[in-house]
Amino acid sequence: MPIGRSAPYRFAILGPVRAWHGTDEIDLGPPQQRMVLAALLMSAGASVPLGHLLDALWDGDYPRSAEHTVRTYIYRLRRSLAQVDARSPLIRSIGASYLLEAGAYDVDLADFRRLTDSAERARRAGDSGGAVESLRHAVELWKGEALAGLTGRYVQQSRDALDKLRLNALETLNGLQVELGSYQKAIEDLMPLVAAYPLDERFRRLLMLALHNTGQQAAALAVYQDTQRVLAAELGIDPGPALQELNLQILRGSAPMAPLGPAAAAGPAQLPADLLDFTGREKQMRQLDLLLPTGDAPPGGTVVAVIHGMGGAGKTALAVHWAHQVADRFPDGEVYLNLRGFHPTEQAMSAGEAQRVVLESFGVRPEQVSADPDAQTAQYRTMLARRRVLILLDNAADAEQVRPLVPGSAGCFVLVTSRARMSGLIAREQARSVEVHAWTDTEGRGFLRSRAGLANDEREWVSALLEACGHLPLALSIVAARIVMNPQWSMTDVMGQLNDGVLGVLGDPDQAVDLSAVFSWSLRRVSRSASRAFTMLALHPGPDAALSTAASVLAWPVGQTRAAMAELTEANLVREHRPGRYVMHDLLREYAAELARTTEVDTERRAAVHRLLDHYLHATYDSVVALQPQWQPPKLPPALVGVVTAAITDHHTAREWLTTEHHALVAMIRLADRYQFEEYIERFAATVSDLFQRHGHWREQVYLQQLALDTGERTRHVRAQADARRSLGSAYARLNRPKDAAKQLSAALELYDGIGDLASRGRTHRAVAYLHGNQREYQLALIHSERALHLYQSIGDEAGIASALNDRGWCHALLGDHQRALADCRGAMAAFQRAGSLDGMASTLDSLGYIHAQLGALPEAVESHCRAGTLFRQLGDRYNEAISLVHLGDCYRNADDFSAAELAWKRALELFDDLGHVGANQVRIKLDGLAGR
Repeated sequence: MPIGRSAPYRFAILGPVRAWHGTDEIDLGPPQQRMVLAALLMSAGASVPLGHLLDALWDGDYPRSAEHTVRTYIYRLRRSLAQVDARSPLIRSIGASYLLEAGAYDVDLADFRRLTDSAERARRAGDSGGAVESLRHAVELWKGEALAGLTGRYVQQSRDALDKLRLNALETLNGLQVELGSYQKAIEDLMPLVAAYPLDERFRRLLMLALHNTGQQAAALAVYQDTQRVLAAELGIDPGPALQELNLQILRGSAPMAPLGPAAAAGPAQLPADLLDFTGREKQMRQLDLLLPTGDAPPGGTVVAVIHGMGGAGKTALAVHWAHQVADRFPDGEVYLNLRGFHPTEQAMSAGEAQRVVLESFGVRPEQVSADPDAQTAQYRTMLARRRVLILLDNAADAEQVRPLVPGSAGCFVLVTSRARMSGLIAREQARSVEVHAWTDTEGRGFLRSRAGLANDEREWVSALLEACGHLPLALSIVAARIVMNPQWSMTDVMGQLNDGVLGVLGDPDQAVDLSAVFSWSLRRVSRSASRAFTMLALHPGPDAALSTAASVLAWPVGQTRAAMAELTEANLVREHRPGRYVMHDLLREYAAELARTTEVDTERRAAVHRLLDHYLHATYDSVVALQPQWQPPKLPPALVGVVTAAITDHHTAREWLTTEHHALVAMIRLADRYQFEEYIERFAATVSDLFQRHGHWREQVYLQQLALDTGERTRHVRAQADARRSLGSAYARLNRPKDAAKQLSAALELYDGIGDLASRGRTHRAVAYLHGNQREYQLALIHSERALHLYQSIGDEAGIASALNDRGWCHALLGDHQRALADCRGAMAAFQRAGSLDGMASTLDSLGYIHAQLGALPEAVESHCRAGTLFRQLGDRYNEAISLVHLGDCYRNADDFSAAELAWKRALELFDDLGHVGANQVRIKLDGLAGR
């Protein structure tokens, strides 16, 4: 029975994947489409990246059309849901991720979790009857196998994790039934569970106890004998200590009336208290759940899991919370050790000291512990042999500290937390890695609501707090504590303090909650060269940095830089999120930047910034030349000493570099302005102008070219002023600011006329032609296209002549003179093919497609637009790709292929929306026109 049902939509995944709106069931389509919905529902309100959906559908081996297929599934799901409620889309796009709108739906998995949480609260409060009632409703939500009808590795992993939740609930339910004396009901429920899960000793233990308490001792002993037989045949092992002890108690007539809970276990129970406000981490909890030994798994060695992440990420909180959830799986006890690997005293606990603590916790007297290290390790492993113990090793320094603490036989589970990644432990001991990052937006919001009492109407404040604290759990915990302790503070007061510098504001006499101190403990454990790399890398303003970039900042050889970055990665001070690319958390970056300000000499910082700018300028130049072989830019001076240039070898690597480094490239321009490297502002502006224009980065183009214009006026560099004004005019035209565009282009023509630059005047006339065409002033556009053509012809500029011919042909087409248009564009196409100009060929193909369509040759039109779109996509020219898709959709509509028209226009709409271009409105009108069809 669901609780709190109020949302318009209802979903189910604890069985077949189904959906309802009110009482009406919704058709969710084929299995793969339902799997997309299931993945969104499994995310528990968090956004799901496109890559995760691809992995879910194709297990990492997906076809080239996979992204398009997923978008099609999303579109169809939206349409299915909108058929019953068209008020707002339930599935939202957030960048390259998708999110189910919070509050608009209920799902049986969330109900199951709420019911089991309610049962746990009731049990702790002594209301066992209430706990049983909640658990019965929880297990009734299961309508067979979870995600029934779906297949694949992702589905099976998710199904296994869900099944563990169900089995844990069933164990607790039946344990409570035995505790309450409902023995017959427990027997009825447990018999099929034992049959279904013959290797799971939990249900056999409860069944033996229920049978014994109804006077059926022989039947209880028979269950034990059957367990012995099954375990020996399947796994070659004996029943566990808890089951053996219960068997002996039944034989002696001293068996307890209620289940043996964790409190009755003979071993230590050392786990620290769990957090009342523990938040999120469902993915990591599922990862850990999957590592638990199960009845149908073959015997192996001790399971070792390493929870690693940067300081303050909440590793210990996760480890302790999970350990409490599974403590009953370890009847011989839970051991907790703080190994002090990252600690203000810098005195980590030795492995020998840790072994002695564990031995003594199991009753070994101090004088009985061997003084010889090897003998002590043997003693430690002997003590833990054949026991089922959960060993939580918190705050470990490295693999060498942990390795002697790993038991030598199966049965135990070692859970390690560390700021180090423990690569050696993962390699040699086959430890499982569980990485912890900062909280997601949903997790952070949930914590602030729970801990600081921030309400839903304070969403903007919550967003600002999350941003200021970098979603880091420790930082948010400190802020939440201060909000709670100072109720007189307004949110304006809190944010005002954080805006003054998070690290300074979140300092504390208690070093365990002082962010700078916490970060410093990690830095102390790395070498001097790695420490300097960490500090200097903060000068890089982009979101992440390549190895060659880091080497340029440091003026080190690549090998030395790689070694330092590997050390920082191992210490979780940076993260290698892609091979050879490193990212630093915002608060760690702030800490590193503060160290750079206080420990590095000004001249050294400026020299590092100079190398960084030079590295990016050369890489940008090489990339643009690779993409536009016909471009003849002014040669750059040789790279500075210490600069490592990026390996740009062809069209593919050029496009990949520019796509990856776009945000960093914009940041470099701001950095050049901040450090007053004026020559780099002008060079960057000249190098990336066409690139930004084609890729739709028009607002960034305006920012950069205005900087270049200001610099050119300050240095009286006329060509730089003219180039900047031409680029500004073109950007303003794309941004639908015609007056600003006309003003800049007119000024550019005057400046080029003054210096006698005919080629640049031709380019500017082409920009003016585009501007007039955008205003539907086609005759004026034709005049300026012809002026450009005459200028290019006067200097013999073949590429320019081809471009102007295409422009003129386009103008003729808009004016209805299709035969002249066809002749011009065919001439342009031949010239571009001779020159190998992909962007010119793409533009001309789009023009030819439009002309063919006007002449009624729809097959030729479709082929031309498809080829144009493919080339634009290869070039990363999102604006012109969108234009070609609009034209393609027009062709399909004229051919009455409305489905194909809809797909083309939807893709064009996505591109226009990403660009923030007004063309999106016209595409929406076209799509609305298809609604009736």
